[in-house]
Amino acid sequence: MAEPTTVIQDADASIAARTAAWVVPGLIMAALALVPLAAAWRLAPDLGHGWAAPILIAYLWWERRAERPRVSGLAARDGATPGLWLFLALALACALPLRLLLTPYPLWPMALLAYLALLAALALTCAHRLAGWAGVAWLGGPLLILLGALPWPGALDRALILPLREGLAGVVAEINNLVGRPALASGTSVRMTGGWVGIDEACGGMRSLQASITAALFFGEWLRFGPGRRVALLLAAAGAAVLGNFLRVLALSWCAGSGPEALERWHDPAGWTALGFSLVLTGVLAWVMRHRAAARLG
Repeated sequence: MAEPTTVIQDADASIAARTAAWVVPGLIMAALALVPLAAAWRLAPDLGHGWAAPILIAYLWWERRAERPRVSGLAARDGATPGLWLFLALALACALPLRLLLTPYPLWPMALLAYLALLAALALTCAHRLAGWAGVAWLGGPLLILLGALPWPGALDRALILPLREGLAGVVAEINNLVGRPALASGTSVRMTGGWVGIDEACGGMRSLQASITAALFFGEWLRFGPGRRVALLLAAAGAAVLGNFLRVLALSWCAGSGPEALERWHDPAGWTALGFSLVLTGVLAWVMRHRAAARLG
């Protein structure tokens, strides 16, 4: 019969081994991913919120630490198959040139997305070997938040975001003209007597759109929404961002009537207020959706 002290020591060693099996590969993958991501977040004005993504991901993993699947020993028992080794070799062979390419071009959307997808595939493969599909679900769910912190492809920006910005500028100009304040929409800006009011300026603008999408991805994963409710929350978050930005430009166009000094004074506060409004509204909508779902189940 084993001594109680020996049993406790073996249990502690087993817990430490399982923790290391998750933490060590995770730290390596995080380090490989954060270097190019940090460069993109530093250079792109619309991605200033990106620094929150790894914090939110780490919080979700910490909150679910008790749900972490037990290491099944699959890798130790069955060994790595030739197909697995081939996949790992190909993934690393593709990731290396992408990483080198991202050094001079850190804001290349498709290269950054492909690089992160390869790292995620490697991490999820390791999770599957350690704990099966339960490990993939536990590790991969929070990683979805990164999708809201990546630069958007130029084609998407031209097809969707640019027309949206121009439409907001046109609506704001029409509202000002209706109330007797001369305004002219020009591209993504509104010309007022006190100066230009931009839709897409770095301090506020449409940054709230990607930040709200990041928040929606976080709330969807945190509250364990199904696919349908996650998509609905993403659309609601986009609507909240557009509304917040519209109110920002409308308020600044009103300030422009008092002269360029007033416009400059309220420019940054209006941008941060619009961002905060969009994020808070996204969170409120997520909780409303959760309570409605709980009421239907109850």
